[in-house]
Amino acid sequence: MKKTKGIPEESSLWYSPILEDIREGILIADIRTKQIRYSNPAIRTMLGYSADEFKQMIIRNIHPESEWPHILSEFEAQAREEKILVVNIPCLRKDGTIIYADINATKLMLDGQECNVGFFRDVTERKQITERDRNAHQQLLNIIEFLPDATFVIDQDKRVVAWNRACEIMTGVKKDAVLGLGDYAYAEPFFGKRHPILIDLLDEPSLPEVEAIYKYIKRIGNIIYAESFIPRLRGGQGAHLWATAAPLFDQEGKRCGAIEVVRDVTEQKHVEQALRESELKHRMLFDKANDAILLMCRDRFIDCNARTLTMFGCRRDQIIGAPPYEYSPPTQPDGRRSEEKALEKINLALEEGPQFFEWEHRRRDGTPFIAEVSLNRFELAGETLLQATVRDITKRKRAEEALRQSEATIRSVFGAAPVGICIMKDRKYQSANKYWCEEFGYPEESIIGKTTRILYESDEEYNRVGQELYAHLQESGLASVETRLRCGDGSFREVVVTAAPVRPDDLSAGTVAIIHDVTERMKAAQALAEHQARLKELAQYLMDIREEERTRVAREIHDELGQMLSGLQMDVSSLQKTLGNQTGATTESRLVTTKLEGMRELLDRGITEVRRISASLRPGMLDDLGLAAAVKWQIRQFEERTGIRCVSTIPEIPELTGKKATAMFRIFQEILTNVMRHSGATEVKIDLRMDSGRYILEIIDNGRGITVQEVTSTRSFGILGMKERVQMAGGEFDITGAPGRGTRVRVMIPATERKT
Repeated sequence: MKKTKGIPEESSLWYSPILEDIREGILIADIRTKQIRYSNPAIRTMLGYSADEFKQMIIRNIHPESEWPHILSEFEAQAREEKILVVNIPCLRKDGTIIYADINATKLMLDGQECNVGFFRDVTERKQITERDRNAHQQLLNIIEFLPDATFVIDQDKRVVAWNRACEIMTGVKKDAVLGLGDYAYAEPFFGKRHPILIDLLDEPSLPEVEAIYKYIKRIGNIIYAESFIPRLRGGQGAHLWATAAPLFDQEGKRCGAIEVVRDVTEQKHVEQALRESELKHRMLFDKANDAILLMCRDRFIDCNARTLTMFGCRRDQIIGAPPYEYSPPTQPDGRRSEEKALEKINLALEEGPQFFEWEHRRRDGTPFIAEVSLNRFELAGETLLQATVRDITKRKRAEEALRQSEATIRSVFGAAPVGICIMKDRKYQSANKYWCEEFGYPEESIIGKTTRILYESDEEYNRVGQELYAHLQESGLASVETRLRCGDGSFREVVVTAAPVRPDDLSAGTVAIIHDVTERMKAAQALAEHQARLKELAQYLMDIREEERTRVAREIHDELGQMLSGLQMDVSSLQKTLGNQTGATTESRLVTTKLEGMRELLDRGITEVRRISASLRPGMLDDLGLAAAVKWQIRQFEERTGIRCVSTIPEIPELTGKKATAMFRIFQEILTNVMRHSGATEVKIDLRMDSGRYILEIIDNGRGITVQEVTSTRSFGILGMKERVQMAGGEFDITGAPGRGTRVRVMIPATERKT
């Protein structure tokens, strides 16, 4: 390769073989003409062209014509240094096949022309398994020509008497603007203000304010040398300058002025820095590479990078001078002796060209590992050497084997699963398992490539299922929807379709759907629902019958027994009056009077008890005065019977009548009974109100607090009965408690029947 101007000989010798032998394909192309200037062996192998063929081609020739506008845009973006890496670029091989490559690019000047250096890595085979590629970036030095030196002259009075073209170019100040001016006018174009500069040190042994603006000052005789950086030059980007100041003498040897020569060394500084960075980068590429890189002379290692020592588990002195087969098992997996096979590969690399192969190596401690090895020949200082690049692919091999096993397992599960499974893309069948085909009556070959629409009753249902599945997949990555599917014989089945994306990060890659036939389950569920509905109707009927019977018994007790007791009470009162009107009461009469008084008391208690029993069976005021009055009456009865204080809030509200009023009242009675029996409360708060078309009854006590176990127990028959009553009334029931903080019961019943 032609040496680049300005790069030292040893750097060029180091760079050339690395460039030639790097495993990535490299093309250098003229940015303006797109002409290919250079190709390395790897790109020739990659695309199938010879070096001479490449030199007759332009970049457009190695890409598919249909992709050229996009590729040209990427090429120009790299040329403008807006991009470094472009990925998945299609490349056209000589045989007409297409491969894909990631291309890193950088710029260099080659024979005075701007060129792009492209580093090609073939990514065709790992297009769906991305891995971090090792960037082999090569930075080439920009060789910049130096401008002529800027020169100005001053006289003994420090007036400018000469200002050359180079000064004008460097500072942008024309000579007419400074000639004849004194008072440090020559400093202003460089530094932006007038003050002493290097040339003024000729008159003074030391000027601290001048020395402060220079990085370096040195006197040799009566000549002063200095280096400085002036930020305002080069369009505000700053310039590195070397300056030389010397006195001027006339023919008589008398001092007549001074001259200062200023050389812009910015480009030289940039080149030096770039060279240092390039050398550092090349060394870092070698030392910090993820692959082991070794230099070989015949069959002996003569140099290696740090990764080599880690990979082989050895010290540098243990591997330098050793042959490659020393770090290999006696035989390779194909049965050949490692020494024999290694020497064969080395000879092929030296005589025929680069070699790329898999090899079983062995670390210093004897641990084996599988590696990809490339051998590339290069010349260095007249000596033929080999560069060996070793990449440990043990994990990749294990992953590939695990993937093969996983795919085999998936295929087995797919084929043997006792549920219907199908794979779809764009809602078209890609495959279906045996169970699906048999259960739904479609041979697999009859549905592959066809849309799933053939299974749905209507376009509306087809669209609904698709929209729901897609929305759920986008939201959570998993979707489930119920629908009806048409079988091959024309019948329909109720199913649940559960779907997941083939690739979680790309829904367009397709979906896997599991179809559960729930026809029998739904029939059973419907039958159960109908049975439960009948049971509820029966329960409601039984409660209605019981309530009617209680009403009848309460009425008969109140009317019949109450009337009889009242009649007896009147008869006893009449006898008492008769005996009381007689004079001269005898012992017998007094005994009778006493007995009558006792009978009257018994009759009074009997009448009271009849009323209580009748009211407990069916409070007459529930029918006569409504729910609110009945609740208030029940509160008074509860306080008298238990001594528990009740605080009630019962505003004027529309009356709830009929079965719902009865249900609400019976629930209220049951709650108070539970408070009396189980809570240990001393106070109960009762709130009956109407809100948003619902009657709300809320009862809170200060007792021990009901537990979760008591609420959920199947033996809590009172709670179960209340829940059942509320449910039949179309309402809601809630009971909660906390240890030591009481129990809260909330009942809500709609004023009107709910629509179902």
